[in-house]
Amino acid sequence: MRCRADFDFLTQVYSRSGLYEALKSLSLKQTQHLTVMLLDIDYFKSINDNYGHECGDKVLSVFARHIQKIVGDKGLVARMGGEEFAVAVPSVNPVDGLLMAEKIRKGVELQPFTWQQKTLYLTVSIGVGSGRASYRTLTDDFNKLMVEADTCLYRSKKDGRNRTSTMRYGEEVV
Repeated sequence: MRCRADFDFLTQVYSRSGLYEALKSLSLKQTQHLTVMLLDIDYFKSINDNYGHECGDKVLSVFARHIQKIVGDKGLVARMGGEEFAVAVPSVNPVDGLLMAEKIRKGVELQPFTWQQKTLYLTVSIGVGSGRASYRTLTDDFNKLMVEADTCLYRSKKDGRNRTSTMRYGEEVV
């Protein structure tokens, strides 16, 4: 039986702590690619402010289901807190990880959300970190990719939101 703390009750995806535990349980036997995405719903605070927390909660649940549908059994989805989610996808090369992130982003942009007969148009900003990971160094590898994804998420927000960013060739996280 899984620990309740490993899951987010509202969205029914892993919690922050549950994501890492689930990733460890995959037992990366050899070094392989790992793609980590951080996703943040753009202007989510205004949804809560203008439509209430019940609407915000529904947006989070629908958003989580959208991510899960695209990721499927290829990876793990977690709510990190607030409107921020993470996706960890083992055994996926950086290009395919980026394509998956873009599919998530475009799907959110193209699917209006209806709340009490009002149509809301949502967007999401995504940061993607990709690299090699192994079971022996999983903690360090995962943390490095989370920092990389966070740096790229910040870039997506700074560059106008509703975009996916990844590290440029030769660029290092500072």
